[in-house]
Amino acid sequence: MPYKLKWIGNDVITEFYDKLTVDDVIKANQEVYGDQRLDAMRFQIANFSTISSYNVNELDVKIVSTLDIKASIWNRNVKIASVTKDPVIFELINIYNNMLEETNWRCQTFETFDAAFNWCTNRNQPAS
Repeated sequence: MPYKLKWIGNDVITEFYDKLTVDDVIKANQEVYGDQRLDAMRFQIANFSTISSYNVNELDVKIVSTLDIKASIWNRNVKIASVTKDPVIFELINIYNNMLEETNWRCQTFETFDAAFNWCTNRNQPAS
């Protein structure tokens, strides 16, 4: 199980490490979506910055996206932040982000965990 979930209140950080597969992403998401905190979750950070390799393709991303579109029915106001510097993973995340545009979920990709966390928690945002 090359991932760890860390809950901060109702929000979750998923750290992926070692070799990433679509099965790992689906298992991690199933844990999140099966948790009672999903209803109150405001953000999820998926950190891919420490994976050593990956076996994920565009079809895999479309499967995960479809599952998340269904999950967005239960909680319509979630920020999804992904963290990577890898250009291939970045492009795969971009496919995911584009598919999720039909939901109310807001998705963005960052190069650092701190930038993702700040976006999710509205830190460093201009006052309205």
